[in-house]
Amino acid sequence: GSGGGGGGGGTATTAHHLPTYPARVLNCSPSTLPTLHVGHRSSFQWTLFVRGPNNEDITYFVAKVVFTLHPSFAQPVREILQPPFEVTEFGWGEFEASIRVFFQDPNEKPVDIVHPIRLYPMNNQPPSVKKPVVYELYDEIVFTNPAPEFYDVMVRGSQKQSLPNPLQDAFTAFSDADDIKQIAAAQAYVTEELNKVKDKISQLEQERSARERIANASARPR
Repeated sequence: GSGGGGGGGGTATTAHHLPTYPARVLNCSPSTLPTLHVGHRSSFQWTLFVRGPNNEDITYFVAKVVFTLHPSFAQPVREILQPPFEVTEFGWGEFEASIRVFFQDPNEKPVDIVHPIRLYPMNNQPPSVKKPVVYELYDEIVFTNPAPEFYDVMVRGSQKQSLPNPLQDAFTAFSDADDIKQIAAAQAYVTEELNKVKDKISQLEQERSARERIANASARPR
């Protein structure tokens, strides 16, 4: 990713997360802080990274991560063989970076991800030298019929946390509880709307029955 802006620069971060079986994956691009880089051209420092959603060590199933940046960068393809799986650069423009994740089981096909480098705050807010721009995405990887050894590794999960990251204060907190809460809220909304429709149908049926009774009474001979 890269960033830029008139009169200043900043830092940005992009991450991708991978955990257990099924593996959870998060890709993010956080942190844009205006600072002046080299010369008179405004620029941003950004970091593109892959991590576990709870900052756990993911080397138990991730062998390496290959980042492919914009071709204007020197050595646009970066192969990272050990954590932290990240690349930090300076730049002045946004673009889409490619991330390829390789697994400890070489028989598992690598997973490819495209992630945009975001350098500016949402809603046309000006960049801040104190508050980073954070753009994170969360995904899950499901391994179909993994080898028994690899399956056992995934089930056991990570046995340790990653080393502290200087950007971790900007990381987004991800939890199943939030997903469950959103699903419950959506179900409650659907139930409420269905009840409204049922009530409306019942009201229409009552009105129709009332009109039929009036029509039948009017049709009787006096």
